[in-house]
Amino acid sequence: LIAITSFISVCSLAQIKILNTLCNNRANPTGIEKGTLRFGWELESSQQSDMQSAYQILVASDITKLDENKCDLWNSTKISSPQSVFVKYSGKDLNPASRYYWKCRVWNKDGKVSDWSTPAYFTTALFTPNDWANAAWIGFEELEDSLKLAPGVHVPPVGSLGNKAMKRPVVPQFRKEFVISK
Repeated sequence: LIAITSFISVCSLAQIKILNTLCNNRANPTGIEKGTLRFGWELESSQQSDMQSAYQILVASDITKLDENKCDLWNSTKISSPQSVFVKYSGKDLNPASRYYWKCRVWNKDGKVSDWSTPAYFTTALFTPNDWANAAWIGFEELEDSLKLAPGVHVPPVGSLGNKAMKRPVVPQFRKEFVISK
């Protein structure tokens, strides 16, 4: 009797679950181009030879909506399909340079539904040249021509520069420190 009870409880706990979620094969990516968004997920099951029979994806503009299982951009509803990679986004148009949140769940071969995946996000790219309209250079300071010096051309006597070279154009430098183990 104990063995049968243990077997039944183990079988009832056997459930498919979502381990990782991906957008365009990356976790929480930035710079998703218009029309290229594809979802994917990795699955794990304690039941041998288990597989996905259906999925559902929710996409929202706000994490709080997603936490309440509400979505304002796309609810795929239950789609009967074993597909778990390159699932195309089919919701409302996305805005450029915006962060969106999503999660999914799946059904196994016996029709048991998984828990929702951990919410993930993606950020869209700038789609058109007009999206760059308010962009500005980082750290670049325009100098008047009268304040500019050209190395090798302006070689004045020491101390005779006046107000030249008091202000310098700042050239942006992007740096990252890292350690190489080998």
